[in-house]
Amino acid sequence: MVGGGPAGLAAAYRLTVAPDVTVHLIERAPQLGGLAAGFLVGMALPSTRVEDERIGPVSDEIKDRARESGQEALDRGKQVAQDVAETAKDSAQDVVDTARDSGAQQAQELRSS
Repeated sequence: MVGGGPAGLAAAYRLTVAPDVTVHLIERAPQLGGLAAGFLVGMALPSTRVEDERIGPVSDEIKDRARESGQEALDRGKQVAQDVAETAKDSAQDVVDTARDSGAQQAQELRSS
């Protein structure tokens, strides 16, 4: 998967439940969440005088709604990322276990020969 935003994380999560699929998540930014994370940072900044004059009292309500929506998207993205990481860890452990068991079995066969 390319992109650690909400869509990329959701797609990666859905792929982890498919059999025989390995998911690699590539994100250029240092954090997951994509635009949702940047949006939340922007919403946390104080409003400007021009914004207050033009939008007025509706501004706070709009910001509150947007902040809540953005936070929900970010929280969901974090959960999906954790689920993907856990599934990847489990898959890697399965590969290690299978390789170890196969090696042990072949070693036993060689000893028996």
